[in-house]
This record gives sequence, C-alpha cells and structure tokens, in this order.
Amino acid sequence: MKSITDHDFLQTHSAALDQWRVGTHIQEQFTFPEVDTVEWTMNLVDLRGDETVLEIGCGSGLYYDYIKQAYPEVKYHGLDYSSSMLGIHAADQLVRSNFGHLPYADHSFDVVMASHVLFMAWDIDLAIEEMRRVMKPGGMIVTTTSSLQTMPQFRELFRRAVQLVSSPGVNRTGQAFAPTPAHFRYSLESGTRYLARYFYFVVRHDLPGVLVFDRVEPIMEYLESTRILQEEQLPPNVKWDQVMLNMREQLNGLMVSLQHLMIDTLQGVLIATDEGHFAKEFVDIRLGRFTPPNEIDEADTVATEAIKMTEHELSVATEASLKREEPEPPQEPADALDDSTVAHQVSPSEDDTPPDTL
Repeated sequence: MKSITDHDFLQTHSAALDQWRVGTHIQEQFTFPEVDTVEWTMNLVDLRGDETVLEIGCGSGLYYDYIKQAYPEVKYHGLDYSSSMLGIHAADQLVRSNFGHLPYADHSFDVVMASHVLFMAWDIDLAIEEMRRVMKPGGMIVTTTSSLQTMPQFRELFRRAVQLVSSPGVNRTGQAFAPTPAHFRYSLESGTRYLARYFYFVVRHDLPGVLVFDRVEPIMEYLESTRILQEEQLPPNVKWDQVMLNMREQLNGLMVSLQHLMIDTLQGVLIATDEGHFAKEFVDIRLGRFTPPNEIDEADTVATEAIKMTEHELSVATEASLKREEPEPPQEPADALDDSTVAHQVSPSEDDTPPDTL
C-alpha cells in the first residue's frame, strides 16, 4: 500500500485537484438556477462569528473571502498541498500539507471544513480521523461533495464513446463502462457512511441543479479537467484522445438536434458532530443538561392568563353597568288602550238614546 506521504501520489493528486477546480468553475458558470454554493453552505453551517475555522483543501480562498466578509471575527486557517493555490490565497494563516497529517494540536478548531476534496485523500479514514483529532469537543466537520447520481448523461455518453473506440471484439459484450468519477470515493452516499463511523450525528443537505450548455466547447473543457484521474481507468486499448474525439462527435449531434444540452447535477453538504450544532439541544436533553419546558406548567400559565382576562373583562363590564342610570318604566303608547275604554268611548250615552216612539 502506498504511504500517505508518497510524493508521486501527492503530486499527481495535487495537479488533479487544480484541474478539478477548473471543472468546478465551469459548473458554476452553467448551473441553473444560479446558486452561490459557498453562501448556501455557510448558511447551513450557521457560524456564531467567534469560531476558529480550519479549511482543508482551501484552494484559492473562496470560503475565506466569504467568511472574512460575513464573520470578520472568525479565526481562519487554511491548508492545501497545492503551492499554486496557496500562492493566490489572501489569508495569513496558511499551511502546505496533506490531508493525512494535519500540523495542528488536538482540539484546536471549532469547525473543520473540506470542500470537494476528501475524495483526493489516499486514506479517507485517516483524513477523517485527523479532522476529528483537531476538532474541539462540541465542534463539527463540514464536507461538501457530489452524489453518485450526478451528471448521468455524461456517464452514458462516455460509456458509449469507450465502446465505440474499442478494438473489434473488445468491450462490445455489454461490459463497456465509463471511468468512475473521482468523487465516487467520497460521495454524498459514501461520505455519510464514512462520517458515521466517527461521529454520533451526520446530516445531509442536497442541492440539485442543471447544467445548461448552448455550445460544445465548455463541455469539452470540463471533460478535460477530469483527465488525470479518469484516463488511467480506460481499457489498455483505448486512448483518451480517441474517447474525447468521439465525445465531441456525439455532443455536436445532440447540440444540432436539441439546441441546448441539459445535464442533471446533485451536490450537497455533510455535517458531522458528536454534540454540537444541530445536535446540541438533543444531547443536552439526553444528558440532563437542559430541562425542556414543562407542558403542564405551560398549560397552567395559559389558563391563569385566561382567568385574568376574564376577571378584567367582568370588572370593566360591571363598572360600565353601574355608571348607567336606572331605566324608566316603559310608557304605554296613547293608542294602546284596553277594550273597555274603547267600547266606552264609542257607545252612545244614555242621554243620547232616542226616546221610544209610540
């Protein structure tokens, strides 16, 4: 087995990581809907603003630029194996090292981040162990990566290209395959399992999207950015340039017929912790460090407030009632007379009765 300090391995993967970042930049340009993935990720992390943060594979400093602006009091440290990336990074606390050996003391950081880079580690378990070692108790690990289900259209086109350029009788029995994307080593699916070996809590956040291309050239540029890690997986009789030539032919045909080529993507964030971040309240309750509100007490409080409101309303109503004058008895209307009175008025008196006639 190669050592984590194997110079050839580190040099190769450092160059591959530089190329991978070129491909990531292309993805950002053609993704729809347009999303700032750095901002989206940091909103999920939800820093207080006073943490000490380590970013592994810090690259040119995209996360640093965001953190510096949004959380100026955060103490940021960056680590990368690429001298070219560190050379254009704006942070002061930068270290050139590999993922399997973090030159920091135990329990140094509140947050340890690794964005789309853990699949480059020779020993992923060792890299996670190191991240856990330098993380403070109650801290968290934040990693971003892509899903196994991302860009299925590219994989199918690649598989067909490999099959078409293979020698007659070779790879034509249904066994033709596309090279495995590098991120498959640490994807949203496998990364969850890796982290669950070392942390009690792991949460996954997905960010689906679509790449929309209206021309072939940026697609070919993206495919070339994966060459270092995928070319070595091709069958012995298949050359990378042959595959790319066939890919271009397929893409040109699709672009003519469809006008636009749409590629489904799925990336996301994995956050792991033992007792911090989203898990803190749950752990505090389980360990008796936090007493949740008592439902009975809450009900009593609500009832008491209702009684107070009722008493207040009754008092106001009583006071208003006392201030009103006693109402007079209702007066009968003038025409509301009893039958006897009416009869007496309309019947002629005895004096008015005409005398009997003989």
